Amino acid sequence: MNSAAPKLPQLDLASLEALRARYGGVDAPEVLEHLTAHPELVPVLIEAEPHLRDAFGGDVVLRLEPPFFSGDELFARVYGHGLDVDGVQARTERFWRWWLAVKPARDAARRWLEFGVGWGE
Repeated sequence: MNSAAPKLPQLDLASLEALRARYGGVDAPEVLEHLTAHPELVPVLIEAEPHLRDAFGGDVVLRLEPPFFSGDELFARVYGHGLDVDGVQARTERFWRWWLAVKPARDAARRWLEFGVGWGE
């Protein structure tokens, strides 16, 4: 019987660079710590970026923010000066339809990642 533990994903430099090209805040110590603990989030964040821009507009700023408490989700925030309050709900729903579509790779990430809209950046 093979008792080897399953190989867990690791955070590699190329993926980290790809993430830096898409999101701000990647190098914050708490964000890097979270990504190191949950490297399965990196491909999901990379996959989510064009969907966020499609839903909210190409000129928005995407930023990763650390969890409030240990064991909480990493926040991926959308910031944009042109986002009107009334239109944000429809844009958010558009993104959520994609995010909640059944895909095994996203199922594990849902526990450790939260998307939202931020104001003021």
